Amino acid sequence: MRYGLAGSGPGTIVLIHEMGGSLESWDDVAGLLPEGYAVLCPDLRGAGMSERVKDLTLDQLADDIRQLVVELGLATPVVMAGIAVGGAVALHCAVRHKELVGALVLMSPALGVPREFRQSRLEVVDTVLRSGMRTIVEGALSGGYPEIMRARDPERYLEFRARWLGNDPESFAATYRMLIDLDLDAELAAIACPACVVAGAHDAVRTPASMAAAREKIPGADFEILDCAHHMSVQEPGLVAELIGRFALAHRPLPAQPEIA
Repeated sequence: MRYGLAGSGPGTIVLIHEMGGSLESWDDVAGLLPEGYAVLCPDLRGAGMSERVKDLTLDQLADDIRQLVVELGLATPVVMAGIAVGGAVALHCAVRHKELVGALVLMSPALGVPREFRQSRLEVVDTVLRSGMRTIVEGALSGGYPEIMRARDPERYLEFRARWLGNDPESFAATYRMLIDLDLDAELAAIACPACVVAGAHDAVRTPASMAAAREKIPGADFEILDCAHHMSVQEPGLVAELIGRFALAHRPLPAQPEIA
């Protein structure tokens, strides 16, 4: 796994990118987080410069994150924040590895695809495998990076789009197939740590209303709406960093005794 690690201190923040993204999705967020934390940004399996894959499971991704934290000797439990599919990974980590996650920030988390849309999404997967990323880029980014966000910083959007086009089609397809098969509604009620669900005001992929409904299923969860869309860490890194930092400081997990191994 490729990863970035910055900062130090008695706490750890783990930032998990979206489908089609990479650790660069957090470039402008990580440096704005509060002092006293090591900040870990991995490329998920199948993304960025990590291992290419043909098949993928959410268990594998959650286990990868846990193993990376352990191998690097980082303080646990961690504050974990994820966007979209990265939110699904963070959510699953919090349920599968309860000792690992002490606080959770879920930004437009992927929870599953309604049954009536699954066939059309599988057709998108087939298109990617047959013809590559460029054939779906406009449709894929129209709802998550709408014109209102592109106009705020056109150069930022073009850089994001270029990285997105650089995805390995086969690995992207494997991630998409995993997303289509997800059904994480039941896991929401199993979250035992402090959690915050975050929606983008301009997100047409997962609307604020759908995210508010997800928040209702998590005991005691907070809810925030930011002035951005789906790819919020790229679109409004200052807002995202402020929210994660504020939540981390308010729910600073106590180091595990002993640390997980």
